[in-house]
Amino acid sequence: MKRSLLLFIVSSVGAAFAAEPLKAALYVDDGCRGSGVIRWAEMLRDSPDVDLQLVSGADIRGGALEGKDLLVMPGGWGGPQYEAMGDEGAAKLKAYVAGGGRYFGTCCGLAIALNEEPGFAKRLKMVPLKRKEGPVRGGFTATVKFTRRGREWLGLTRAEWGIRYHNGPIVEPTDPVPGCTALETLATMNCELAQKGPVVGAMYGTPAAVRAAYGKGEMLAFNCHPEMFPCTQSLVVAGIRALTGHTIRLVPQPLKPRGAERVGYFTTRSFDKTSLEEYFRLRADPAIDVVPVTQGELDEGAAQRFDRIVKP
Repeated sequence: MKRSLLLFIVSSVGAAFAAEPLKAALYVDDGCRGSGVIRWAEMLRDSPDVDLQLVSGADIRGGALEGKDLLVMPGGWGGPQYEAMGDEGAAKLKAYVAGGGRYFGTCCGLAIALNEEPGFAKRLKMVPLKRKEGPVRGGFTATVKFTRRGREWLGLTRAEWGIRYHNGPIVEPTDPVPGCTALETLATMNCELAQKGPVVGAMYGTPAAVRAAYGKGEMLAFNCHPEMFPCTQSLVVAGIRALTGHTIRLVPQPLKPRGAERVGYFTTRSFDKTSLEEYFRLRADPAIDVVPVTQGELDEGAAQRFDRIVKP
C-alpha cells in the first residue's frame, strides 16, 4: 500500500512537471525583420505548451531573461539588434546562457553570436566562428546535410533537408572564446548559392547548424531559417526538445473565410514588440487574412494579391 502510494505521488509530481509550459523569450527590437520573426512568434505563441514573452533590448537590460527556459534570437541585422540591447544587455544575455540558459538562434541569431565579423557592428562573441569573405548570397532554398551526430542529437531520421536561406552567415573557425567550452557542427551546407556574379568564398561544406556549450548553458544556431515553412518547422521542435527537454506542439491556424480582406504585412523594415502585436491583432480578426510580405515580393508584383499593405 505504501509503495503504491509512493509511486502515485512520484507519478503525479512527474506529470505536473511535464505539464509545465516552456518559458520562452523571443527577442524583438531594432534590427529584427523578415517573415522569420513572425513565424517564430506564431509557432511559440500558438503552442499550448509555451509561455511566450516578447522581449526588447530594454527588457533584457531589466532582467527579463531571469527564469526563462529558452531565448530565441531571430533573423534580421546583427548590428542594430546588438545596439538595441547595448553592452549592458549583451552582458546580461551572456550571463543568462552562462548560468544555464538555452539559446536558439536562426540566421542573424548565429551572426550576432560570432566572435569576429570585420566591417560590422558589435557581436556577442559567444562562439569561436567568424564570417567568411564572399558575395551577397540572396534568398534561396538551401540543401543542408546533417551529420550523424546532428541527426542523433535532434532525433532526425534523414540527413538532407531543403531549408530557407537568406544571406545567413557563412562561417569558419576563429580564435577560442572565453566561456565556450565546446562547439560541434550539426549540419553543413550541401550547396553553393550566389545571387549574382562569380562565387567567392565557398559555401559548400561550411556549418549550417552548430551546437555550443557556453558556461553552464547551451546554444543551437542555424545560418538559415527552419522556422519559415511547415515542412522544416519540425527542426525547430526537435531543436527545442534537444535544448530544453520540452516537447512543444505546433498548432496550424484555420483558414480565413472566403471573402476576408487580404492584408500584406510588410516585414522588410525593422519592427518592434508593438508592431508584432499589431500583426497578431490583424490575424485575430476573422474578417482579415494577413500574410507577411517582403519588399522583394512587392517589387515582383505581389501587391496585386492584397487589398492593402500594412507597413509597421
